[in-house]
Amino acid sequence: MELKEFQHVLRQVVILPILALLLLAGFFVWQIRGSNATVHLIDESDHAVTLVTLIQGLVVDEETGLRGYQVTSDQRFLQPYLAAEASMQNAIQSLQAMPSLGPDQRVSLQKFITAHQLWHQSFAEPLIATIAAGGSTNDVVLNLQGKARMDTIRSSLRAITRNANQRRASRITLWHQQVQEMYAGLIALALA
Repeated sequence: MELKEFQHVLRQVVILPILALLLLAGFFVWQIRGSNATVHLIDESDHAVTLVTLIQGLVVDEETGLRGYQVTSDQRFLQPYLAAEASMQNAIQSLQAMPSLGPDQRVSLQKFITAHQLWHQSFAEPLIATIAAGGSTNDVVLNLQGKARMDTIRSSLRAITRNANQRRASRITLWHQQVQEMYAGLIALALA
């Protein structure tokens, strides 16, 4: 065998596998980056659901504290109502700051914020003032208005949660597709 022929065979035996490995490595890096981006979006959806769940719990704390105060006129029952304020603001700000929050979620969040402020201003604060002044808070119409505002709050929070869960499900489906593409690419490159 001549030297030129030997070099040609050597190139085919060494260079082609190295090129195939580089191609395979590049494909895997591309797939892994895409999968990691999708997993990050799934994590953000989970975080949004966690924040909304926290907000829902704080709303329950507010309503429970207010109703306890309404029944007993004892200031100690207002503690959950008062304590929820700072935590709620932090959770709302965290939710608003999420870059991947969808437009539907932003609209529902704004509806929640508006409904929550309206509940505070038109129901909770006047009710607290009436109780503190020794007035009666048994007015059914007033309490039904407060309930209606609270129902609006809950509806907005459910919409945010539903949307976040839908986005999470679609992102998980995308991730599964990326994994399947990775397997198919691996098999194709191995066969090539």
